[in-house]
Amino acid sequence: MERLLRYAIHALLFLLPWQTIWIIQECFVDKVKWEYRTIGFYATEALLWFAVILFIPWFYRTYTAKRQKEFRFTRDRIFICAVMLFTLYAFLSSSWSLDPDIAWQHALWILEAWLLFFLLLLGPVNQKMVWCWLALGSIVPSMLGIAQFLMQTSWASSLFGLALHAPEAAGTSIIDAGIFGRWLRAYGPFAHPNIFGGYLAVVTIAVDCAVRETKELKKRYLFIVISLISYPALFFTFSRSAWIGVILWTILSYKKTGLFLTTSRLGLIAILAMLFFPLLSTRAVMNTAHETRSIEERISGYTEARTLFDAHPLLGVGAGNYTQALRAAFPERPIWNYQPVHNTFLLLLTELGLVGSFFAILVCIMYFRLQITPQKLPLLVILPLLLFDHYLFSTHGGLLLFALFPILSTAHPQE
Repeated sequence: MERLLRYAIHALLFLLPWQTIWIIQECFVDKVKWEYRTIGFYATEALLWFAVILFIPWFYRTYTAKRQKEFRFTRDRIFICAVMLFTLYAFLSSSWSLDPDIAWQHALWILEAWLLFFLLLLGPVNQKMVWCWLALGSIVPSMLGIAQFLMQTSWASSLFGLALHAPEAAGTSIIDAGIFGRWLRAYGPFAHPNIFGGYLAVVTIAVDCAVRETKELKKRYLFIVISLISYPALFFTFSRSAWIGVILWTILSYKKTGLFLTTSRLGLIAILAMLFFPLLSTRAVMNTAHETRSIEERISGYTEARTLFDAHPLLGVGAGNYTQALRAAFPERPIWNYQPVHNTFLLLLTELGLVGSFFAILVCIMYFRLQITPQKLPLLVILPLLLFDHYLFSTHGGLLLFALFPILSTAHPQE
């Protein structure tokens, strides 16, 4: 059973970026798909639940001898209680949300993110293997992202969860570089380049940790090669929040990463910056109409979040129901205009209200009081993603990525 559980966790980490989904229900308004009202079941969810089913008897058998005969409210038990309260509240929010089915689905995603966290923290797979399988799983997605950018197209595949994206199509994430034209950003296997950028930020941390801790020379070279493949893919996402996170990580951990890898990365990025300087300057300076409009929409999103919060301050609008509440407040807009606010903290506050936010804060406090975080640098990388985007709470893949950041900072109890 333990060997099968290990294989299941390895496969889950390897296949994590692929978004293969069985769509149960879709919603179209004026022939435009309302993405945030889609109900489906991801292949990675099935793999996760399979691993959880194996984990329960394994955990009971492994930790039975360590159980205390007298029940006491220890820090770890209070942390688990806080997690359960937060998750239960997300499920309860379906009773007052506009779309109960979406609320249930989103609460289930939150539960699955916590299950992944505990599976990796307490399961039989040590931290080095987590780094290894995350790194190995990034090779094909990184190459796919590079190919998407260089060929300026993507390829649709239901089996692999890939959608068709063309730079000339409305709604596609592009860089409008003026006289240099519209350029498709790298999506990889994800629904948006920013999510792909967040995934590659996780991979960067995993690869650096693997390089630092691996003694065998061949394996070190393998991880260095993986890093030099994932870095161009990260560059081609043109995700500013992911860039900031990785820059923070590079600055704060360069002494541990090693001179060769740091120099190689800097040289690679310098070459890419020179080759694609018009696109880089457009993304950095934000002096085009497309970039200006994007910033204005993000700023207006903060005002919209304030409006929704003022209407439901205590309980929130319900898990996953931000866009539904937004449409109810502003019904005259086209359906593609309804997007979650680009700030995870505001999104959580709006959807789960002050009560849900209190439980979330309690979870964070108790996590840090567990004293199981020997290094907190990976948690600093996540800050730009939380501050400038929403996918770490609004999407299934983002929630699973969110669960990985504390794992990358946490010492495995079995080690």
